[in-house]
Amino acid sequence: MTQFPVYILGSCATRDAFDFDFAKDFDLKSYLARTSFASLAGKPLVDTDILDGIQSSFQKRMVRADMDKSFLALAANYASGAVVIDLVDDRFRLNLFEDGASHTLSAEYGKVAKNARFKPERAVSNTSMAYRDLWAQGLAKVAAVLKANKGIKVYVNCLYFVFPQVPGPYSQERIDKMNRYLAKAYDALETTFGEEAMIRYPADRITVDPDHKWGSAPFHYSEETYRYFVDELRRRMAANLAKSA
Repeated sequence: MTQFPVYILGSCATRDAFDFDFAKDFDLKSYLARTSFASLAGKPLVDTDILDGIQSSFQKRMVRADMDKSFLALAANYASGAVVIDLVDDRFRLNLFEDGASHTLSAEYGKVAKNARFKPERAVSNTSMAYRDLWAQGLAKVAAVLKANKGIKVYVNCLYFVFPQVPGPYSQERIDKMNRYLAKAYDALETTFGEEAMIRYPADRITVDPDHKWGSAPFHYSEETYRYFVDELRRRMAANLAKSA
C-alpha cells in the first residue's frame, strides 16, 4: 500500500485525524504544535527552568521546539511528502523578550511560567499589531524554507472554531473573534501558497465532538470532519504523485 508522508505544523486538530483507520495510508513523519508563525519570527531562547517543570515528554518537546524555532531547520530537510499547516494554536498569547526572542504562552508553558529564568518584556495576543507583524515575518520565513524544498507540497487545513455542545471557557464572542482572525490569516496563506494549497470545508462539515477523547472544545472535531480532511488530503496528494510520475 502506498503511504503518503506527512509533516504537521499545527495542532491536535490536524494530528487527531491520523488516528483513524481511514488514514492508514498516511505516514506521519513529524508533528510540531504549540507554536505559530509569530513565534517562529522571533529569536531562539531556551528556558530550561520552564522545561524542567513540564512533566509530559510530548509537551516538553513541543515547548522546546517553540523556544528553539527548530521547525525552520527541520523543514529544510523534509523528504518528499506534504507539510500540513493549521492555525488553531494561534489562539495562544506570545511572550516577547527584550532581545527579540519569543515564546508561545501555551497551556503547558503557562502552568510553570512562574519558574521562568527569563522574564518577558510583554505578552501580546493575535489581535495586536505586534503579533500580526511578527506573524507576517514568520510566514515569510516558513514560506522561503518550504518553497526551497522542491520535494514538499504545502497544504493548509482551513478549520474554524465551533461552539461546543458542552459549555466551557470559550464564549460565542471569543469563538467569533478567533474565526474572524482565521479568515484573514487563511487569505494571507492563500496569497502565499496558492489556492491549491487550501483545504476548505463546506459549512456543514466542520462539527465538534462533545465526547472527544481530549474533551469538549471548539477545536476538538468530529470523525466526519477528520474524514473530510483526510479524504481531501489523499485526493490532492495522489493527484500530485500522479503528475510527478
